Amino acid sequence: TNAYMLVYIQQERLHEVLGAVGQQDIPDAIYDRLQEEKRIEAIRRKEKNEAQLYMSVKVILEDAFFGHQGNDLFDPEIAAITKFRIKKSATLKEFLNTVAKYMRIPVEKLRPWPLLLRTNQTLRPSLVEIEDEDRSMVDVAENCNPWTIFMELLKADNDLRPATNELQKRTLATFDENHDVILFFKYYCPRTGRVHYMGHLYLAITTKLNSVLPKLCALASIPTDSELILWEEIKPNMLERIEDTNQPLEHILEELMDGDIIVFQKDPGESHNFELPTARDYFRDLFYKVGNIHHPQRLFKIKFFSG
Repeated sequence: TNAYMLVYIQQERLHEVLGAVGQQDIPDAIYDRLQEEKRIEAIRRKEKNEAQLYMSVKVILEDAFFGHQGNDLFDPEIAAITKFRIKKSATLKEFLNTVAKYMRIPVEKLRPWPLLLRTNQTLRPSLVEIEDEDRSMVDVAENCNPWTIFMELLKADNDLRPATNELQKRTLATFDENHDVILFFKYYCPRTGRVHYMGHLYLAITTKLNSVLPKLCALASIPTDSELILWEEIKPNMLERIEDTNQPLEHILEELMDGDIIVFQKDPGESHNFELPTARDYFRDLFYKVGNIHHPQRLFKIKFFSG
């Protein structure tokens, strides 16, 4: 509803009622509120005018991978992210320094892996050349806005290659895109019917997978002599069993790429009574019932930073 009020003013008091209003006539609380509204409006106007100069970078840490029960490494709808607002003209070096300052760690101990949507509709980490750190962000992100990345933080057990000097022990190892690969590992437990993220490893593409099996057993806290079954997670409802672990990675995995996922499990044997005895059974079951799955409500923070 609309309300109207008719006000009568005496002719001789017109100059008093409709006279000029000075700052001293306005209560401090109202004046402060008006000034704050003006300040906020000026900021919004400036951000709108400068919007084309900035880009958004969504950073996901490895913590978001733990507990994920589906395909790929995380669920984009519920994963915790930190969002940075960065100038497109800023360099990759400047962006990494901004992230390092926020995380309070040396910049040498982090590495960005852009999340690439593959042709089979999976979302996997891919390589970016951090050595060319003077490239602009818009160039590095290939005009992708927002740009989503997995930010790797230094952990001593992620690189199986021997450290050649003290510096390598304190910084992320140099990654040779022609000879190295970053792989991610999941462990499937048929007893619980759950998938557990185990971490990622740098491996030379000539590495024989059987040399990594003791490490995988240790990560899963199972006996190192356990008989394992390994699968390559290719896409939803497609896991290919890895038959010969005595071959180099470049011969084992189909179209070996950074970000490939290997799922491993203990061999359940023939006398098992598990409902979903293998990882393939698990992901097939997930594929056909995913339409009926409703994620429980989860609380997570999205933080915004401007560079």
